[in-house]
Amino acid sequence: MLAVQRTCARPMQLVHRKKRSEEESLSPSIYAALVDSMCQNSWPMLFGAICAAAAALMTALKTGYAPIWPCALLIITIGIARAFQMRKYEKRTTVLTPEQAADFEPRYMVGAMLYAGVLGLWCAVVLLGTDDPIAHMLCTTVTIAYTGGGAARNYGRPRIVQLHILLSCGPMSVALALHGDPYHMGLAGLLVLFFPRVEGHQPEPAFDLRESAACKRT
Repeated sequence: MLAVQRTCARPMQLVHRKKRSEEESLSPSIYAALVDSMCQNSWPMLFGAICAAAAALMTALKTGYAPIWPCALLIITIGIARAFQMRKYEKRTTVLTPEQAADFEPRYMVGAMLYAGVLGLWCAVVLLGTDDPIAHMLCTTVTIAYTGGGAARNYGRPRIVQLHILLSCGPMSVALALHGDPYHMGLAGLLVLFFPRVEGHQPEPAFDLRESAACKRT
């Protein structure tokens, strides 16, 4: 009893996923709760899409580089579509079942990957097609910020986080390295070192939920 109480008193810890089996199966109720947590609160999603769209438009206007405009249009379209998808989900009147979660997660994942890929494409186009430092700053900071927000929203589904980082920051890092400037190459190296640590040190949601259940039993 005392051992359980000491465990319950600890704050949520950050753990390395390699120390736990990645093949450990989640109970259906925990899985449904994790999917539900990804799809709540559509307003941050909408505001994030508006900010990214505004930054993309600013890079297009600032540089006058025509290939940026299709990227900006895609960012606006996919971002708004994802926000409406979340809003529609919030209007549900029933609790999400494991079967419904298994049906909804792939659709959510497709939207997230499309948006991450468009952000990565935007960065590559701006970094390789222009030499404007303001445009470079806009595309890199917005993409990094959005990727961090995506990791926080999707922390319970590490595969989504991994793919999001790969699709958004992968092209950006390659474009930074190809730019040739030592500082751009240095930033590319920092990103390569930083983002694996973001993915590798996330809260273990299933463990925390089980720990919470143990606390309630005592």
